[in-house]
Amino acid sequence: YMVSLAIGAKHIISEDKKNPEPSAQKQHADLLGKIGVAQIENLPIRYFPPDADVSVKAKTIAFCPVSKDISKDMSVETAVNLLDILKKSGYEVLFCGAGEKSVNYAKELKDLGAEFIDLTNKTTIPELGYVLKNSAALVSVDTGTMHLGCAVNAKTVVVFYKPEMTARWAPNPEIYSNTRLIKNNQSAENIYQILCQLLEDKDV
Repeated sequence: YMVSLAIGAKHIISEDKKNPEPSAQKQHADLLGKIGVAQIENLPIRYFPPDADVSVKAKTIAFCPVSKDISKDMSVETAVNLLDILKKSGYEVLFCGAGEKSVNYAKELKDLGAEFIDLTNKTTIPELGYVLKNSAALVSVDTGTMHLGCAVNAKTVVVFYKPEMTARWAPNPEIYSNTRLIKNNQSAENIYQILCQLLEDKDV
């Protein structure tokens, strides 16, 4: 802001601190509206990934239990229990992640006997988009993979471990109708129940 003033910018568009909109997506839409001649509607963000050479079976669940913030991560115990439930229900799970933290998390799950296909560091963003789009659903914590899942219109169960973050970062159910938000009772059993409800909902 100060640099813009210093170089003599004719117009400076920034967040309204006096009337902050909690949703990050709505903030961005409002900012874009100020650039053009009409108000930008709060529409869903859409991404159409190209085809990728990644095998995704019909009964596949994409799974992203790790973020960059440990306080937003799913506990290993919950993840193991959920993976066990999914396996017994006939689902194949694709573990989606990137970086050393995801590598270590996936290894810990495997050491505890969990079964899944590990895609950590094995997909580009377009390839990950393809995986999410073609999976039966995505189960994710609050992280970039969740937002990508929404963008490719995947059925998405979002597990928030920091409920205070939902106003800013949770998908708006009015424009992302095929998402379900969990911010209480994040047990493996409840996550699976919400997932089943979403998969059975033919209207989304």
